[in-house]
Amino acid sequence: MFRCNICAARSDVTPQTFQREVASCSRCGSSARLRAVIDALSRELFGRSLALSDFPVSRHVSGVGMSDWEGYAVRLRERFDYVNTFYHQEPRLDICDIEPRLEGRYDFVITSEVFEHVPPPVSTAFVNLRRLLSPGGVAVVTVPYGLQDETVEHFPDLHDYELVTEEGRTVLRSVTRSGEVRIFHDLVFHGGPGETLEMRRFSERGLVSEFERAGFVDVHIHRDGNPVYGIGWPEPWSLPITARAPAR
Repeated sequence: MFRCNICAARSDVTPQTFQREVASCSRCGSSARLRAVIDALSRELFGRSLALSDFPVSRHVSGVGMSDWEGYAVRLRERFDYVNTFYHQEPRLDICDIEPRLEGRYDFVITSEVFEHVPPPVSTAFVNLRRLLSPGGVAVVTVPYGLQDETVEHFPDLHDYELVTEEGRTVLRSVTRSGEVRIFHDLVFHGGPGETLEMRRFSERGLVSEFERAGFVDVHIHRDGNPVYGIGWPEPWSLPITARAPAR
């Protein structure tokens, strides 16, 4: 039995449903990953784990989400000066090309299951993530990652590219900076075609290095679960990470 920290419903969970991506709240359908995002945000903002309904209303705190789940986005809007953004529709935010007016704007940024999809070099996205944050601001990040030594880039020379259909299958057509045309088959999509194309498989070590190279401090992997809120990790990978912009 746990209490959902997003909608406050109480639910039973079995070992089979206590998984990172399996909907386990009987009311809102949140998974352990979604609840862990709110748990990590609460710990970073308030120093303790609170349910969303117990977050103080703090309109002076500014936050932005990148394609956040609407189940918690609507509740974050009630508590903070928060906006949920998207790559393909308004309000738009392209983490690879942020607008100068957004630099240093936010006290927190949430990006969950996004950075595995941005085109290379992914270092640009990490630098821009830090640039969005005010001094001391926090990023709450989840991505699928493994425990291999290095991040695996599926398309390291990607430059000018498009997804096309060949013989009923979606393939990636890429033209490198040197003009070489390359066709990639056996693509991996998360949730469907389009911008959900998996560009890389992060490693934990590679992720931490990206944060550090981008100028983040206090990089923390949230390895411990929180059974009270139905947060637990059957595997020791793909865990939530928080990192802060340096304080002045």
